[in-house]
Amino acid sequence: MRHGTAYYYHSMPRLLSLFYLLCKFKDTNFDPEKKDMSVIDLKFKEFYKKMIKLADYLPLFVWADRIGQVLGLINFNMIECANIVVKVLVRLINAHPAQMLWYICPLLTMKKNMENDSRQNIVKEVLDKYIEKDPVGLKKNVELIIEFLKLLTYLASVNVKKPEQVFQNILKKKSWVNNLKGLGLAMPILENFKPLEYDPKKFLYKSNLPAFNPSPSIIAQLSSKFYAFESKEKPKKIEFVDTNDKSLFFLIKHETHKDVRREHRAIDVFRYINRLFSKDPDCQRLGLRITTFCVHFIGDNSIIVEWVNKTITLRESILKTMSNEEPANYEYFKYAPPNTYNSEGFKPEDWKRFQERLRPCFHTYFTNKFTNANEWLKARTLYTRSFAVWSMIGFLIGLGDRHTENILIFDDTCELMFIDFECIFNMGRTLSQPETVLFRLTPEMQSALGLFFEDSEFIKTCAIVLNCLRSYKHLIISNFESFITDPLSVTYTNPDISDNDIDPVNTLRIIQARLDGKNNYKSDNTYYNTLQQAKALVKDASDSENLRKMWRGWAPYH
Repeated sequence: MRHGTAYYYHSMPRLLSLFYLLCKFKDTNFDPEKKDMSVIDLKFKEFYKKMIKLADYLPLFVWADRIGQVLGLINFNMIECANIVVKVLVRLINAHPAQMLWYICPLLTMKKNMENDSRQNIVKEVLDKYIEKDPVGLKKNVELIIEFLKLLTYLASVNVKKPEQVFQNILKKKSWVNNLKGLGLAMPILENFKPLEYDPKKFLYKSNLPAFNPSPSIIAQLSSKFYAFESKEKPKKIEFVDTNDKSLFFLIKHETHKDVRREHRAIDVFRYINRLFSKDPDCQRLGLRITTFCVHFIGDNSIIVEWVNKTITLRESILKTMSNEEPANYEYFKYAPPNTYNSEGFKPEDWKRFQERLRPCFHTYFTNKFTNANEWLKARTLYTRSFAVWSMIGFLIGLGDRHTENILIFDDTCELMFIDFECIFNMGRTLSQPETVLFRLTPEMQSALGLFFEDSEFIKTCAIVLNCLRSYKHLIISNFESFITDPLSVTYTNPDISDNDIDPVNTLRIIQARLDGKNNYKSDNTYYNTLQQAKALVKDASDSENLRKMWRGWAPYH
């Protein structure tokens, strides 16, 4: 890092990972009476001094890029870790309070996940140093922000018959929500929170370049628009108005028995993989990317999610197409009849009847929407490539619960975007109805891919994505280490190892094995060629018998 910042996206994940491992080793194995320990202690102190120097002088955009890893170190109860975290967060919050207060303040409201006193102390120290500039004004401002976050958390958790009435009562009692400009909070959108990038050829060490958007849009008001969805957790749709009178919608949701921080961390990993895609020649040539959005945790088991406009669910697009092209099958396949299903999946005889009756028609969604041949080809290509990217990313992190309402399609481009990343690390394999496929590749989705054979655009793109991920596998693994340094309150089991294995280190080993070419952790079969690995994955995901065993609500016939 002394020689510049051209490859900070390579070096910083490994540097922070190494620092964590050294801290962990010193904390758990240090014995001053052993001879070798004095040498280790000396090396650790030398490394720590260098880290302190980097915390003081590295450009802020470098640290902003690693905000997820830095926040992950908060949980580690060592003074050396605390000192690094405090220095970095204080620099960032002083330079970008509108963005950083979204990261820092919720940590004081999360009682369930903040049982460690050292974490509370680190957060309080960061805020105290920030408040020093204006002890009266900034202290009051931080208190109001915390109250605002608690209000959003309460709204997200409200589960009554008429939540709209509760919301309107709050607007009347808490009139200050009509004038939030003074809080100085940035609108929680990707445009405001995406770390800025600079020309890697320039020597930017010790520069004062901004880390985030230096002129973010600021929340001015919580509007009266409010909508509560009817799904299990009752998520709410709210609207903020910024200081330029621009209105944007957001989703707030509360998950009673889940740790919502995983959503934010998953998005952080996706953002980093996008950076790797931009450096890979093949991915760059195809314009591959993971379409993301802004997510922030706001309190105990609650998050706020940027609302993505001009999208519809995959379920809506498929059913709309089916109602036009196959009206006789529309009602039949809208909801699978309950008597066709049991604990082992769809009954074989009913599944066979489904297969005979189903006529995939999703390809007509594109031909009906784009009458110009060039526009049609562009839309289908974007659909195919984005589908391949999400499929391989889903395979890598063990992303389950890919039913048709957790996949969005952009109305104007047909690019796919996945939402809801709670069911990661192979949790789908541990459900009461275990998932039997690694990603969604049903007949309907295949029909829109065009010619579906060994050398298809879809499989080639899958191979290119796998090749890029393999090239940077050590960096990718480093980005997942925050799940170990700052464990989630949800326990993940590792069914690829055993039904009782809950070691988060083994979770990373499964990801490592997939990056090494193993589709199954226990298998001796390793695919050294990414094209062969992609073909094997596609074969398993589209296998009729595997789809038959999927949960009815997953709609394996769509």
